[in-house]
Amino acid sequence: MTGNEPRRHHYIPQVLLKNFLDDRGYLWIGDKHQKKTYKASPKNVFVKKDLYALHDLTQSTKTYCYEKSFSKMESEVAPVVKRIIEQARNRRCPQLSPDERRVWKKFFIAIARRTPESQKRVSAVGNRDVFYEVLKSRADELNFDLCDRDALYKDLRILKIKKKIESNANVKFAIGNSDNELKQTERFSKETGISVVVISNPRRSFVMGSHGLSIVKANSQNDPVQGGWLPIASDVAVRATTFPDREFLNFLKNDRTGDQFIKRINKSSYSHSNLIAGRSRILINSLMHK
Repeated sequence: MTGNEPRRHHYIPQVLLKNFLDDRGYLWIGDKHQKKTYKASPKNVFVKKDLYALHDLTQSTKTYCYEKSFSKMESEVAPVVKRIIEQARNRRCPQLSPDERRVWKKFFIAIARRTPESQKRVSAVGNRDVFYEVLKSRADELNFDLCDRDALYKDLRILKIKKKIESNANVKFAIGNSDNELKQTERFSKETGISVVVISNPRRSFVMGSHGLSIVKANSQNDPVQGGWLPIASDVAVRATTFPDREFLNFLKNDRTGDQFIKRINKSSYSHSNLIAGRSRILINSLMHK
C-alpha cells in the first residue's frame, strides 16, 4: 500500500448523490438510529474508510484494486446515468446502445451487492456463523478437536482474523467476480430490461437510502410499483424488468396515483436503510417521524 491509495470508499457513489443536492449543493440526511436530520456534502456521506480494501491475513497490509474497479465502473456509467435522466425529463425512453445497457446493468447489480446494509441483509438469512462452520468442518476433516464457538472467540487474534475474512468476503461479493456471481450478472444482463419513472410535480421527490435499492413489496399480482428501484436523481428512478433489452418510461402525474407511487418507493428506501438522503429537509423529516 502506498500513501496515495484511495481510502474513503463510497458505497453509494457520488455519481448518484450529486443528483439529489439542494439549491446550495448539500444533501439533507436523515439518521434513523439517532433520529436526527442534518445537511452534508455528498463527499462526506455514504462513505466508509477502507470499505473495499482487501486484507492480507498474515500481515497488516491492504490492497485497493477493488475500489479502483468501482471507480472505473462509476466513470463508465456516469454518461449513461446522465442520458437516462435527461431523456426521462424530456419524456423519452433512454434508447441506450447495447454497450450502454451492459454498463448500466453491471452498475445496477453492483449497487445491490456493495452496500453494507444490503450485504448484511443477504448474510443474515438463517443467522449462520459461516466462519465457525468452515473452521469446524475443516477441524473434523483433520480429526482436530475444535473448542466451542464461545471459547474460540475469547481469543482476540481469532476475532481479528474472522473480521478480516468476513470483510474480504464482502468485498469479493460486492465486486461480483466469483464464477457464480459472474454467471448471475451475465444472466441478469441477458434477461432484463429497463423501466424508468420520472416525477412531474416539482414539489415531490425521491430519496436515496444507504441500502441502495428500494425494494417494494407487491400489493397485488400486477402491481406496477413492486420490485427493486434505484433512485438516480431526485425526480428519476429506475428498475429492472423481465422484458429483455426493452425500455419503458412512466411519467408520474401530479395526482393521487403518482403520489402513492413516490411514497411507496421512499417508504421502502427508509425501511431498509439507516441513512436516507434527499434535497428536501421537510421530506426527510416527514419520513423520519412517521
